[in-house]
Order: sequence, then structure tokens, then C-alpha cells
Amino acid sequence: MSADDVAGWGPLAEPYHSDKEIPPGSPPWRENVFLAFFDRERDVYGTSHFTGASNAGGRRARLSVVVGGTAAEIVEPMAAGEFGTPGVQLDLSGQVRAKSDDLVAELSFVPRLPPVDYSASNTLPGLDDTEPLRHYQGSGTFTGTVAVHGAAPVEVAGGCLRDRTWGWREENRHWLEYYACFLCFEDFDLTLMKFRLADGSTRAHGATVGGRAERVTGSRVARNGWGSVTRFDVELDGRPPIELAVAPPEARIWLPLGEPDGAQALTAYDEFVEARTPDGLTGFGIVEQGILRQLA
Repeated sequence: MSADDVAGWGPLAEPYHSDKEIPPGSPPWRENVFLAFFDRERDVYGTSHFTGASNAGGRRARLSVVVGGTAAEIVEPMAAGEFGTPGVQLDLSGQVRAKSDDLVAELSFVPRLPPVDYSASNTLPGLDDTEPLRHYQGSGTFTGTVAVHGAAPVEVAGGCLRDRTWGWREENRHWLEYYACFLCFEDFDLTLMKFRLADGSTRAHGATVGGRAERVTGSRVARNGWGSVTRFDVELDGRPPIELAVAPPEARIWLPLGEPDGAQALTAYDEFVEARTPDGLTGFGIVEQGILRQLA
């Protein structure tokens, strides 16, 4: 990959696998890039999502932001084998540029801690267990400008989260429900995910990275009447569990996945939240939840 592993991002900057052989009749081969970013001082939160595919629909490039409680978004169909559209451009080294009548943004992302590799655990469910999805997550910082609905540009700076996924994947075939979180503390990151699948099984995995390095083996949550997570009990391999109290979300952004055909659709969203341990450690990041709607 070179170029200093594409600006230090390593596998998070992996290019699109345009040379992947896809025989006729193969399941969907999907390649995704996701970024979430937050500037709490200026009340700016956002996500950018590039959902690619070589042989399936549901391809889109997206930038969604909430600035001072006001939402703006660009969503455009994306060509097969590409990351980016005329309105939302991605440079894998860590640049996102977007322009429409309602939203203009130039954002730069820089890595913070080493990424977490979910691939070997096969936690993120794909369609072929003999070739599990490759999935990486990492944190960073970001700077740039954002302008919504004709307002003057706002200079922004803060934290960011990034992931990169590729493999045989179609969420609404076998994901019934899931939740995930990625939280940045002062000197470490905590990331975990948990899925309930159509075959009745449950998968959970995660890790801490940075100032502490542990394997997450399981988790439980509590929710409020709006469905938001209010508490995580995180199980660790050979260590005492981490208890996290989760504050009400500061912003929520919907996350379109796949290309529904009929009634069945996976509904997902990201909430930007603060989380605190009983001994006062404070982290910030996203909690993502999704559930499959099937009733016609």
C-alpha cells in the first residue's frame, strides 16, 4: 500500500479490491468506508459513509452532519467499484470533501491509536464463513470547515472514528439485531459489537487498545424508553468487567444499509454519547444500533 501506509491509517486506508474475482451467481461483494466525527465545543457531529459493491445495489456516498441541532445531508448513488461521487469525495489518506446547495464541507482526518482488527474473530457476520469479512476500526482527530443551508462556514476540530470493511455481505439476509460502540478515552479506545443472527446464534467481540490492551469477550446493555443505550457491562478476558454509564445522546444520525426490496429493511442509527466509568474515566464516541424490520 506504501505512501507510509497511506498517511498512517494502515488497513483503514485499504484501496478498493477491484481485482477481486467474482464468479457469476456470487453473493454481494461489498466494500465500505465509514467515518464519524465530533466537535463538542462547536456542537458539530457527523458521519460519512461510502457503501460500495462490485455486484450488488445499495451503493451510495453520504455525508450527514448536525450543526447546532440543524441537520444537513448529501446522499448520492455511487458507481460500482468506486468510493465517491461528484457531491461526496473520499481520499483514503484521510480527506472528505462534499458540496451541495445545503451542505459544503472540507474535512481532514489523522490517526490517533492503532486500529482494531475484527477479521479473525468473524464477529461481523458475512455470507461465507470460509472467507470472513475483513473489518478494521480506529480512532483519530479531524479538522476542517462545515457550512449548512447557506450559513457561513464553521471551523471544526475534534475526534473521529473510522472503519474499513470488505467481503461477502448482505445485512438483511441474516442480521436480526445488533449494537456496537466505539468510545475514545484519554489514552485508550474501547470498541465492541454484538449481533443476533437469523440462525439463533449471537456473536460478540471487541477490544481496548492504547493505554490498556484487553480482549472484550461479551457485553450486556440497558436501554431507556426511547431505545437508547444507558449502560454497558463489558466483559474482559481474565480481567474485571468495565461498567459504563451512558449519557443521553448529543446527536443522532440515521445509517442506511443495503438496498431493501419490499418490507424487509435493516434500520440503523448512530448516537453520539459520553460514557463514564464508576471511577471517573470519561470517553466519547458513538453507539450504533440496528434491527431488522420484516412485517409486511
